[in-house]
Amino acid sequence: MHGRFFYASSLSQPIAFAMVHSFVLNLGLTNQLQSERFTFVRRLMAMWYTRYSQDPIFDPSSFPHVPDAKTEDGLKDLMTIANVLELATVLDRRSYVSSGIHWMELVEMGSSRSMARRLLAIIAQHFVIYVGEQPVAPWVVFQRSLVEFAAAVVVYKEDMSIACKVPGCPPIKVKEKMLALFQSNHPHLLPKLQSLIDSRVEYLSWTGPTISIKRRCNDHNIFRRRKSNTAAMLKNIPLRDFSDFPIYIQTPNGEYNAVTGDRGKGGFSAFGKHRIDLQLNQTWSPSEMLGRLLRARHLRVWTLMWMVRKKQTMPRPRDQEVRSTVDSVER
Repeated sequence: MHGRFFYASSLSQPIAFAMVHSFVLNLGLTNQLQSERFTFVRRLMAMWYTRYSQDPIFDPSSFPHVPDAKTEDGLKDLMTIANVLELATVLDRRSYVSSGIHWMELVEMGSSRSMARRLLAIIAQHFVIYVGEQPVAPWVVFQRSLVEFAAAVVVYKEDMSIACKVPGCPPIKVKEKMLALFQSNHPHLLPKLQSLIDSRVEYLSWTGPTISIKRRCNDHNIFRRRKSNTAAMLKNIPLRDFSDFPIYIQTPNGEYNAVTGDRGKGGFSAFGKHRIDLQLNQTWSPSEMLGRLLRARHLRVWTLMWMVRKKQTMPRPRDQEVRSTVDSVER
């Protein structure tokens, strides 16, 4: 196609890296800005999400244009494109000019980011991820990939502004925008992002051990009561952080900041169903558990009671009809 590029699903990681290079180096890398490249990536994500939402365990040979999450390369392709969509407002040079991005495209960005999060949630529900030989909670792998990718973008922009003096948005603006995005969407990852930037991390790709993926089965379902778990279940309890690369800052009492910082706004919003798993390593008495459940649900209960009462006090259409008839007869 004249003046355009063909984006293949099998080249998702190089495509994402090329988009970062184009953003950092501006016109020093290409003779065109190619602002529509984000549109192509959003369409890719829409196709992938549609396929996985319909059948997460599909036959890869029947859908060669959709990455296979059961393979390491396929999972990395999905995570990398999800990272680009998560950081789209930072990686789009139009965010740094006065005209900005059109509001309709901002809505499209939000929709694609939501699809990416839901796609990762579908993968977490149907597959188990092993890093090295250890089972790891899927969202921990996704968030490690995101925070490393974001830190590498900031460091890369700062280094190139010194080495090449490339035109475009200043690196301080990129860093401020990146920190603001994490403060709003991933506050529990903000300390790790700061530390990675200070340590000058420089890799956009996955830097952890080898990843292997398996289908989720009954042995991977963990009960809160330890005695209710079989030996196979206890063996498959996933790690909720990396021992050699912790992404959550721990307090002196050993609790993760994500336990408090992730409520309501932190992390991937699509992982709401799995947030309770962050707290499985804590021991609560029955009274504490009941108190937590009541505090989490009292607003819903009161709202339901108010709706029931309101429905009882509201006149039904039949009653209104009868009353109007009686009034007319009395007149």
